[in-house]
Amino acid sequence: MRRLLFLLFVVSAVIPGWAQKPDATSPITTNYVAKFLNGTGTVGNSSIFDNGTYVGIGTATPSFNLHIISLTDPAAVAVEGYGPVGINFIGRRAEGTLAAPSALIVDDNIMTMQGRGYGLTGFSQFSRAYMKFFAAENWTDNAQGTYITLATTAKGTAPNAPATERVRIDDQGNVAIGTTSPDSLLTVGGFIHSTTGGFTFPDGTTQISAATQGPAGATGATGPQGPEGPTGDAGPMGPMGLSGATGATGPQGPAGLNWQSVPWTAGTPYNLNDAVNYNGSSYVSLQANNTAEPDLTVGTSWSLLAQAGANGLAGPAGAAGSVGPEGPAGPVGPAGAVGPIGATGLTGATGAAGPTGATGATGATGPVGPMGPMGLTGATGMAPVYFGTASPISGTAIATPHIVAGTIATKATGTVPVTFSGTAAFTSATSYVCTISDNAAVVGTSQSVITAQTASSITITSGQVGTARYICVGN
Repeated sequence: MRRLLFLLFVVSAVIPGWAQKPDATSPITTNYVAKFLNGTGTVGNSSIFDNGTYVGIGTATPSFNLHIISLTDPAAVAVEGYGPVGINFIGRRAEGTLAAPSALIVDDNIMTMQGRGYGLTGFSQFSRAYMKFFAAENWTDNAQGTYITLATTAKGTAPNAPATERVRIDDQGNVAIGTTSPDSLLTVGGFIHSTTGGFTFPDGTTQISAATQGPAGATGATGPQGPEGPTGDAGPMGPMGLSGATGATGPQGPAGLNWQSVPWTAGTPYNLNDAVNYNGSSYVSLQANNTAEPDLTVGTSWSLLAQAGANGLAGPAGAAGSVGPEGPAGPVGPAGAVGPIGATGLTGATGAAGPTGATGATGATGPVGPMGPMGLTGATGMAPVYFGTASPISGTAIATPHIVAGTIATKATGTVPVTFSGTAAFTSATSYVCTISDNAAVVGTSQSVITAQTASSITITSGQVGTARYICVGN
């Protein structure tokens, strides 16, 4: 919290007007996103309206997730890209839910680009022209076929009638006009009108008319048999006949399985045709609101789809992996209760001092890191200090308190004096308090204690060889 308050203080000091209080007369309307109108803190409405469900730009009555109204021409959304940057308008679609999306199924509408217009009293309820993108199959990660349709609306169409599909491009690139089932690169369900040029066939010949020849003349006398000439080129292919009527729709196939990505879980109700995995086998539910265990109710509540196979032979053991790095140290556990102080043992003889080891080589000095930003200078001073002999402690704070702290080497026997000089000295022997704690013990078990103090010194008595840290506070 202190860091957050400090950050807010710095930002408000660096960015003019950031933390200014809006004027009391600022015209802010409910649900409008506010903006600063100037550098003095005046806040007003932006052009963005958000009612919690829809967002409008230029309108306070949005009807869609993002609703934009413009009174200038053109009303457009512009996206620019430069260099290798391509411009994309992407529509994404999944079955299921946002928390648990699932694969598309055949004929799912992936995305639509449509146009609607205004009649005499309002905008059309349905699209009047569109381009739609559909899934051409049930999708997986390796099967994602699509097809595209184009639709228009005939003149005089009733307002509640949708647009009619006119063109379809299937998953193979075949184009259908007037039909939804192309069987070649171009399939037309109706007449084709060539105004100029006619039609060119694969052999390079061109047909510009399908008119028949005139009546035959009278048969002349038979001439002598001439030599057999070479076989001529094949004539042009005749015009394609009209497409037959579309056959009746076939019967509805059985419902597919609804595969559940999570294995069977006790207590979870499953619907008819829900398929689950359980202990390596897969089952399909035979009823709605099914909570029975699959392997125990096959034939009544569940049907077995695939039985789990037997475990294969164990493969040879792999080579032992290298030992991973040592994990981080765990948190320090809570300190145990201090046991009772035992009786002071006899002081042992002081052992001979061991030889001093050679000083190790000094490591190379690392590079100096960059200096961080300087924080704000805090006020100079010290928190007030109170102390007394009874609880609770109250009263007047000690005037001009100070702290003296240090580390002292302790001895197995005898006392160690610590002298305060200059401004470190205290007013009297009772105007300050001290505490001491042992840092490390080498010989002995008795803890270090302060056995005497004056205004300018303390006396430390210890039963061990090591170091102790003292802190004194007072005036």
